[in-house]
Amino acid sequence: MNTKQRLLLKFLEASGPGLHGMLTRLTLDETVAEELMQNLFIRLFEIKHLEKIENLHAYACRIAINLAFDRRRQHRSFSEIPDSRPDLRIPRVDRRLIQAEEIAKILDAAQQLSGLTRECFVLRYIEQMEYAEIAKRTQKNPQQVRALCSKGTQRIRQILNEQNASFYKEAINE
Repeated sequence: MNTKQRLLLKFLEASGPGLHGMLTRLTLDETVAEELMQNLFIRLFEIKHLEKIENLHAYACRIAINLAFDRRRQHRSFSEIPDSRPDLRIPRVDRRLIQAEEIAKILDAAQQLSGLTRECFVLRYIEQMEYAEIAKRTQKNPQQVRALCSKGTQRIRQILNEQNASFYKEAINE
Protein backbone atom coordinates (compact mmCIF):
# COMPACT_ATOMS: atom_id res chain seq x y z
CA MET A 1 0.00 0.00 0.00
CA ASN A 2 1.48 3.34 -1.02
CA THR A 3 1.47 6.60 0.97
CA LYS A 4 -1.56 8.02 -0.83
CA GLN A 5 -3.63 4.90 -0.17
CA ARG A 6 -2.67 4.93 3.52
CA LEU A 7 -3.55 8.62 3.77
CA LEU A 8 -6.98 8.02 2.19
CA LEU A 9 -7.66 4.98 4.38
CA LYS A 10 -6.77 6.94 7.52
CA PHE A 11 -8.93 9.84 6.32
CA LEU A 12 -11.85 7.48 5.61
CA GLU A 13 -11.66 6.06 9.12
CA ALA A 14 -11.55 9.50 10.72
CA SER A 15 -13.90 11.54 8.54
CA GLY A 16 -15.98 9.00 6.64
CA PRO A 17 -18.89 8.74 9.08
CA GLY A 18 -19.25 12.52 9.37
CA LEU A 19 -19.14 13.02 5.61
CA HIS A 20 -21.63 10.20 5.10
CA GLY A 21 -23.99 11.76 7.65
CA MET A 22 -23.76 15.13 5.94
CA LEU A 23 -24.42 13.57 2.53
CA THR A 24 -27.41 11.68 3.94
CA ARG A 25 -28.87 14.93 5.30
CA LEU A 26 -28.25 16.73 2.01
CA THR A 27 -29.70 14.02 -0.23
CA LEU A 28 -32.37 12.74 2.15
CA ASP A 29 -31.46 9.22 0.98
CA GLU A 30 -28.88 6.91 2.55
CA THR A 31 -28.39 4.87 -0.63
CA VAL A 32 -27.58 8.00 -2.62
CA ALA A 33 -25.26 9.15 0.17
CA GLU A 34 -23.33 5.88 -0.07
CA GLU A 35 -23.01 6.32 -3.84
CA LEU A 36 -21.78 9.89 -3.38
CA MET A 37 -19.26 8.73 -0.75
CA GLN A 38 -17.81 6.36 -3.32
CA ASN A 39 -17.65 9.18 -5.88
CA LEU A 40 -16.00 11.42 -3.29
CA PHE A 41 -13.25 8.94 -2.53
CA ILE A 42 -12.70 8.20 -6.23
CA ARG A 43 -12.22 11.93 -6.77
CA LEU A 44 -9.85 12.16 -3.82
CA PHE A 45 -7.89 9.16 -5.08
CA GLU A 46 -7.53 10.77 -8.52
CA ILE A 47 -5.88 13.90 -7.06
CA LYS A 48 -2.17 13.77 -7.91
CA HIS A 49 -0.75 15.64 -4.91
CA LEU A 50 -3.22 14.73 -2.18
CA GLU A 51 -0.60 14.99 0.56
CA LYS A 52 -0.06 18.69 -0.29
CA ILE A 53 -3.65 19.64 0.56
CA GLU A 54 -3.50 21.69 3.75
CA ASN A 55 -6.92 20.75 5.18
CA LEU A 56 -8.08 17.50 3.60
CA HIS A 57 -11.30 17.39 5.62
CA ALA A 58 -12.40 20.85 4.47
CA TYR A 59 -11.44 20.00 0.89
CA ALA A 60 -13.41 16.73 0.99
CA CYS A 61 -16.36 18.48 2.62
CA ARG A 62 -16.51 21.02 -0.21
CA ILE A 63 -16.38 18.24 -2.81
CA ALA A 64 -19.12 16.33 -0.94
CA ILE A 65 -21.41 19.36 -0.79
CA ASN A 66 -20.92 19.98 -4.51
CA LEU A 67 -21.57 16.31 -5.32
CA ALA A 68 -24.79 16.36 -3.29
CA PHE A 69 -26.11 19.51 -4.95
CA ASP A 70 -25.10 18.29 -8.40
CA ARG A 71 -27.03 15.08 -7.71
CA ARG A 72 -30.08 17.04 -6.54
CA ARG A 73 -29.89 19.18 -9.67
CA GLN A 74 -29.77 16.09 -11.90
CA HIS A 75 -32.59 14.26 -10.12
CA ARG A 76 -34.84 17.15 -9.20
CA SER A 77 -38.32 16.24 -8.08
CA PHE A 78 -41.01 18.41 -9.65
CA SER A 79 -43.73 17.50 -7.18
CA GLU A 80 -44.84 20.66 -5.43
CA ILE A 81 -46.99 20.99 -2.36
CA PRO A 82 -48.36 24.20 -0.90
CA ASP A 83 -46.51 25.87 1.92
CA SER A 84 -47.76 24.15 5.03
CA ARG A 85 -46.74 24.09 8.63
CA PRO A 86 -46.95 20.93 10.72
CA ASP A 87 -50.24 20.85 12.56
CA LEU A 88 -50.51 18.87 15.78
CA ARG A 89 -53.76 17.38 14.47
CA ILE A 90 -51.86 15.85 11.53
CA PRO A 91 -50.66 12.30 12.31
CA ARG A 92 -46.95 12.01 13.13
CA VAL A 93 -46.11 10.15 9.88
CA ASP A 94 -47.77 12.88 7.80
CA ARG A 95 -45.91 15.57 9.75
CA ARG A 96 -42.62 13.85 8.96
CA LEU A 97 -43.52 13.71 5.27
CA ILE A 98 -44.37 17.41 5.29
CA GLN A 99 -41.10 18.20 7.07
CA ALA A 100 -39.16 16.10 4.55
CA GLU A 101 -40.86 17.98 1.70
CA GLU A 102 -40.02 21.31 3.32
CA ILE A 103 -36.39 20.28 3.79
CA ALA A 104 -36.26 19.18 0.15
CA LYS A 105 -37.57 22.61 -0.90
CA ILE A 106 -34.92 24.36 1.19
CA LEU A 107 -32.17 22.19 -0.29
CA ASP A 108 -33.47 22.85 -3.80
CA ALA A 109 -33.39 26.58 -3.07
CA ALA A 110 -29.87 26.26 -1.62
CA GLN A 111 -28.71 24.93 -4.99
CA GLN A 112 -29.14 28.43 -6.35
CA LEU A 113 -26.65 29.93 -3.89
CA SER A 114 -23.08 30.64 -4.95
CA GLY A 115 -20.41 28.11 -3.94
CA LEU A 116 -19.03 29.70 -0.77
CA THR A 117 -22.42 30.99 0.41
CA ARG A 118 -23.92 27.52 -0.11
CA GLU A 119 -21.03 25.86 1.72
CA CYS A 120 -21.37 28.21 4.71
CA PHE A 121 -25.16 27.74 4.75
CA VAL A 122 -24.83 23.93 4.73
CA LEU A 123 -22.13 23.86 7.39
CA ARG A 124 -24.03 26.25 9.66
CA TYR A 125 -27.65 25.15 9.31
CA ILE A 126 -27.39 21.51 8.25
CA GLU A 127 -24.16 20.46 9.94
CA GLN A 128 -24.82 22.79 12.93
CA MET A 129 -21.23 24.09 13.06
CA GLU A 130 -20.22 27.22 14.90
CA TYR A 131 -19.22 30.31 12.93
CA ALA A 132 -15.63 30.08 14.21
CA GLU A 133 -15.27 26.50 13.00
CA ILE A 134 -16.70 27.36 9.58
CA ALA A 135 -14.37 30.38 9.39
CA LYS A 136 -11.38 28.17 10.11
CA ARG A 137 -12.47 25.67 7.47
CA THR A 138 -13.19 28.27 4.78
CA GLN A 139 -10.27 30.55 5.71
CA LYS A 140 -12.60 33.49 6.34
CA ASN A 141 -13.24 35.37 9.57
CA PRO A 142 -16.37 34.64 11.64
CA GLN A 143 -18.02 37.93 10.66
CA GLN A 144 -17.66 37.09 6.98
CA VAL A 145 -19.13 33.64 7.60
CA ARG A 146 -22.03 35.16 9.54
CA ALA A 147 -22.67 37.58 6.65
CA LEU A 148 -22.56 34.76 4.09
CA CYS A 149 -24.99 32.69 6.16
CA SER A 150 -27.33 35.66 6.51
CA LYS A 151 -27.11 36.37 2.78
CA GLY A 152 -27.83 32.70 2.03
CA THR A 153 -30.81 32.60 4.38
CA GLN A 154 -32.29 35.77 2.88
CA ARG A 155 -31.86 34.42 -0.65
CA ILE A 156 -33.47 31.08 0.27
CA ARG A 157 -36.42 32.89 1.86
CA GLN A 158 -36.80 34.96 -1.29
CA ILE A 159 -36.72 31.84 -3.51
CA LEU A 160 -39.24 30.01 -1.32
CA ASN A 161 -41.57 33.02 -1.23
CA GLU A 162 -41.43 33.24 -5.03
CA GLN A 163 -42.18 29.52 -5.33
CA ASN A 164 -45.12 29.76 -2.94
CA ALA A 165 -46.50 32.81 -4.71
CA SER A 166 -46.36 31.08 -8.09
CA PHE A 167 -47.90 27.91 -6.63
CA TYR A 168 -50.87 29.80 -5.18
CA LYS A 169 -51.25 31.86 -8.34
CA GLU A 170 -51.46 28.65 -10.40
CA ALA A 171 -53.92 27.14 -7.90
CA ILE A 172 -56.18 30.18 -8.11
CA ASN A 173 -56.10 30.20 -11.92
CA GLU A 174 -57.13 26.53 -12.19
